[in-house]
Amino acid sequence: MLHAFPPLPPSSPDRATVVPRAPEGPAATMDLLLSVLESAEVGVVVADAFTQAGRTDAFDIGGYWPVFTWEDGDAFEVVKPWLHYLQWKYSDAAEARGRLTPRPMPPPLDEQAEAELRAGIICGTPDEVAAQIQILGDAAGRAGVPGGSLTFVGRHYFPGMPRDVMRASTRLFAEKVIPQVR
Repeated sequence: MLHAFPPLPPSSPDRATVVPRAPEGPAATMDLLLSVLESAEVGVVVADAFTQAGRTDAFDIGGYWPVFTWEDGDAFEVVKPWLHYLQWKYSDAAEARGRLTPRPMPPPLDEQAEAELRAGIICGTPDEVAAQIQILGDAAGRAGVPGGSLTFVGRHYFPGMPRDVMRASTRLFAEKVIPQVR
């Protein structure tokens, strides 16, 4: 989820390519589900739109991303089952209202679905996670306008994941990622 504030200028030619149904008004934000690289690209588009509109004020980029930090093996393979369940459950919830049958399990992942899951999470070793967050921080500062910043909120909770795994990941993030991105 990405938020940019202040919002894109209404007359921006790039506005429709960023957010087809962007809210209006002084406190409007853009809500998008994007990968890290897509989010960084949006930061550049927002900066360009501000420049084209003659705006010199800074903008902040804030986001809410799933994060999994791991040192032992492939982080994505560790988090994948719980991330898959979490993402699938959102789509299943629409049909779950009034369901009287046993709760279904998510379908198997195909290559495309796995690639989409992988693109939508910040995961890896502490150094890899810090590098991905730094890409977002760099995008927030690309406007060349003093004062633009990144507000990063990481979601470290994955329903069903063993608590010891979740706690180890969160501890790694706190001890080894945060010091690199401050």
